[in-house]
Amino acid sequence: MKNLKTIGIVVGVIIAAAVVALASGAYNPSWNPFGASKSNEDLVIVGFEKTFDAKSLQIDGSLEIIAKGVKGETGFLDFGDEPKDITLTIDFSNKIDQQDQQNVKTDTDITLGLNTEGVDLSAVLKLQTQKDNFYFMIASLPAFLPLGDSLEALQGSWVKITYPELQNFLAASGVELPSMGQGEMTGLIQGLNDLVRGKRLFVAKRKLAQEKIGETTAQRYVVGFDKDGFKAIIPDYINFVKSLAPQEQIAEFASQIDKMQEDFLANFEENWAVLKDFTFDIWTEKGTGKLVKMQWQKEIQPPQESGLSESVKTLSFNFVLTFSNFGAKFETTEPTEYKTLTDVAQLFALPAEPATTSDSTLP
Repeated sequence: MKNLKTIGIVVGVIIAAAVVALASGAYNPSWNPFGASKSNEDLVIVGFEKTFDAKSLQIDGSLEIIAKGVKGETGFLDFGDEPKDITLTIDFSNKIDQQDQQNVKTDTDITLGLNTEGVDLSAVLKLQTQKDNFYFMIASLPAFLPLGDSLEALQGSWVKITYPELQNFLAASGVELPSMGQGEMTGLIQGLNDLVRGKRLFVAKRKLAQEKIGETTAQRYVVGFDKDGFKAIIPDYINFVKSLAPQEQIAEFASQIDKMQEDFLANFEENWAVLKDFTFDIWTEKGTGKLVKMQWQKEIQPPQESGLSESVKTLSFNFVLTFSNFGAKFETTEPTEYKTLTDVAQLFALPAEPATTSDSTLP
C-alpha cells in the first residue's frame, strides 16, 4: 500500500519534469503554455510566452539567501554561541537551442556557494539535455573537504540518465514512477496548459520607470497574485493532481484529497491574507512585451512556530532571472563518455534494480 506522501512525491516529480521540459524547451508542443500562445490575459504569462517563442535563448539566474545572527543548534548543525552571518548562493546559466524541434538542446552551468566568517566554499555542476537524454556532471567540489572515494571517483565524469533507468532506480527505494511515453507526456502537458488557460493569475500593481536591461529598453512592473485567478486555479490543481495518481491509490485516499479542496475553499480568506501582499518585479521589452528579467526580494524574521527564531535573527532572499541572447547560435556537443545511473548506484552501494543493459562508456 502506498501512502499519500508517496503519491505526492510521484506526482510532484512528474509535474516538475513536465514544467522543466516545457520551460527549458526540451519538449515544446505547439500549445506549450510557455511557448507560442498569443493570449493577452496575463502580463507575466504573456511575457513568458513571447520569451520562450524564441528559437534559442539564454537564462541566467541567481538566488542569494543571507541568514544573520545565526547561533546555537539549527537542525543537525551547531553554530556555537557567537552570532554569525551565513550566505548561501546558487548561480546558473542555461543556454537553450530549440531550432530543431526534434532535438532540443540545453547546456547549464550551476555554481553553489557558501560563505561564513570569511570562509568560502563552492561547487560547480554541469547539466545537459540532448533530445531524450539528460546528463549531469559534478565538475568541482571544495578541495579540502573529506569527500570520500566514491564522490571523488564520480567528480569530473558525465552521468547519463534516461527515464526508464530512473524508474528502476526509484523502484528499488519503493517509489514507482508510471511509464511516461510521448502520449503520456503530451497528455500531462496538455493538462498543465488547460490549468492556466483563460485565467488571470497575476496582476500588475504598479508601473515603474523604463530601464536598460543589457542592450534592451524594458518596462518595469510590480506584480502580484490575482485573487480571483488564484482562488480558481487551486481546486483545479488539486483535481489535476488527483487525476495523475494511479486509480487504485486514489480510491484509497480520495476522501482526503477532496477534504483538502474543501478546506482550501472554506479557509480561502485566511490563506489569501498571507499571499495578498506577495509581489515581485518583472521587466518586459518595450514594444514586444517579451519578458527579459524577474526579481523577488524579501527579508523576514523567522516566526516562532518555525523553530528557527531562537537561532536565526533574520533571513533575506534575493532571486533574479534574466533572459537574453534570443536567436543566438549555441554550440553544444553531446557527451560520448559517461556513466549511467546504475553505475552511480553501484559506486555508492545504493539499492537499484539491475539494468538489463548498460551503455556506460566509462569504467
